[in-house]
Amino acid sequence: DEQTLEKLLPYIVTCHLHDNDGSRDQHLLPGTGCVDWEHCISNLKKAPRLQCLQSEVIPVRCNVSIARLCRCFKELLK
Repeated sequence: DEQTLEKLLPYIVTCHLHDNDGSRDQHLLPGTGCVDWEHCISNLKKAPRLQCLQSEVIPVRCNVSIARLCRCFKELLK
């Protein structure tokens, strides 16, 4: 449910980020699956204990360069 993230915000210290199509754990580049990134990131920015966001994207599997991956996350976290 959409309220799960909001309920967990006070407890989140680190978060592993990647996208998927909803069928399995694919580790896709954000924006290439079904995750609502605007909702997710806007809520994570409210997490009082958050210290680390870690990419869980697998560049070789997604056929993306590390540079593109970095640009994607910089844009996402603006």
